[in-house]
Amino acid sequence: MNGVRVISLQFQGQNIPLIMDKKGDLNNNHFTVIIGKNASGKSRILASILNKIRIAKNHRLKPLEDSGYLRLWLNNEEYMISGKSYNPDDFKEINLLSISNSLFDKFPFSTKSDKNYTYIGQRMIGLSTHRRAIINDVLDVLNDNINTKEYQTKALKLFNFIGIEPFIRIKLRLGTNYKSIEKNDKHFIDPSSDLRKFLLELSQQRFFQNQSYFLEKKANDNDFINGLKEYIQKNLLFFARSNYTETIDYTIDFNSTTKSDHFTQDYEYFSILRRLNLLSYYSITVRKGNQEFDILESSTGQIGLLTTLLRALPHLKDNSIILIDEPEISLHPTWQMQYIELLQNYLSGFSGCHILIATHSHFLLSDLNPDWSSVVTIEAQKDGLNGEVLEYTPYSWSPEAILYNVFGIKGLRNHYFEYDVRTLLELISNNSKNKTKIKNLIEKLEEFKLPQGDPMKTILDEANYYLDSISK
Repeated sequence: MNGVRVISLQFQGQNIPLIMDKKGDLNNNHFTVIIGKNASGKSRILASILNKIRIAKNHRLKPLEDSGYLRLWLNNEEYMISGKSYNPDDFKEINLLSISNSLFDKFPFSTKSDKNYTYIGQRMIGLSTHRRAIINDVLDVLNDNINTKEYQTKALKLFNFIGIEPFIRIKLRLGTNYKSIEKNDKHFIDPSSDLRKFLLELSQQRFFQNQSYFLEKKANDNDFINGLKEYIQKNLLFFARSNYTETIDYTIDFNSTTKSDHFTQDYEYFSILRRLNLLSYYSITVRKGNQEFDILESSTGQIGLLTTLLRALPHLKDNSIILIDEPEISLHPTWQMQYIELLQNYLSGFSGCHILIATHSHFLLSDLNPDWSSVVTIEAQKDGLNGEVLEYTPYSWSPEAILYNVFGIKGLRNHYFEYDVRTLLELISNNSKNKTKIKNLIEKLEEFKLPQGDPMKTILDEANYYLDSISK
C-alpha cells in the first residue's frame, strides 16, 4: 500500500492524534480537519508537522528547538521522526505543500535546498503591493502550465466554482523606465544593439540586485536574446509609432490552449521587460456575464481561491502532505461547505495524500465523509494542549448541529441544546435510573459558560441533586 499518513504529533509535551490509530488503505487520500478556539495552537501544529518532515528530508535545515516526535506511515512502514534521525532518502517520495490566505500564517518559505516543498501563501512582499505581486506569480504559473490538459481542466472547474468566466485579458503599456532608456540609450531598440551586454550591466546595478541571477541567466541564453531582440523590434517600435497610446493585448483562454498561444509565445519576453519596468500592466481583467473588471476588484474570496489554487495545482503529486491554514478566510458560507469537494476534484488522479486543514469554520465539516476523513479537536489547558480525534465526523449534519456537538457553541435558540435540556428533564421527571446518560448530559451542558441568573444554572443544580440521590 503506497501512501503517506501523519498519525500523531508530540507538541509541547503532549501527544496530538491526527487520525484514528488504524492503518486503512494508504493509497486513498485522507482529510484531517483540526478545530479549536483562537490561540489554541492549530496553526502552530500544522507548522510543526511541516517543519519536522522538512528537516527529516533536508538535513541542511537548522534543527527545531522542539524536541518532540512525529509518527508517520509511509508505504506501509511506520516512522518516529525526531530531528535528523533518518536518512533523507527515506522520505524523498513525500511531497510537501503548505497553503494559506493569511498574511500572518506560520508556514516557512521554501529554500533552495528544499526538495519537494512548496509554500503557496500571501506573505510575499510589502502589504500594499503583495496582491499585484501574487498576480504576477500566478501569470508565471499559467505560462508554464496553461497548455497542459490536466491543468486546464481543473482550472476550468475553479473558475466555474467561483462564478467567473475562464478568461484572463492582459493589456501592456510602456513602463516608466522606457522613456529614460530611450532618451539616454537609443541603441536599445536598434537591431544591432547588444542586449546581452545591456542585461549584464543591469544585473550589476543596485536597483536590480534582487533580479541579478535571473538577468545573468537570461543574458547568457542566446536563443532568448535573439527572441527578445525580435520582440523589442516588433512591439516597442509599435509603441513609438502609435505615439505611446496603444496597448499590447493578450488573452488566456482556459477553454482552448491554442487561443492562449500568443500569450505563451511572448510571455518570457514581456515578463523580463516588465521586471525591468520597461513594460507594465495597464490592466489584467476577468469577466462575469457582460461585466469585465480588474482581477483585483474580484471579491477577496474569489481572488484568494484563484491565487492559491491556480498556483498550487502544478505542485500536486502522489504521496503529498498538504497543510492548509484557515481556508475559510473571506469565503462565503456556501463556498466553505463546498471547499472539501473542490479539493477532492483538484486531487483526482493523485493517490496516497494526507490533507490537514486547520479551521474555525463549522461549514467545512459538513462534507466530511467518515470513510476518508478525521476531525481533531484541540483545547488549550493548563498543562498544555489536549487533542482528541472524534469518533465520528459530522457528515451531512446541519450547521446548527455541528456548532453545538462539535464546536460546543450554544446559540440562543439552538435546537440541539434545547433537545439535550428536554431529554435531561424528561429523565428526571420519569425517575430514570440511567445514571450514565444523566451524568453525560449534565457534563455536556455544564461545559457552557452560562450568564449569572440563567435558569439553566438552577436546572443543572437540581439535576446534580437528583443524580446524587440515585447514586447512593
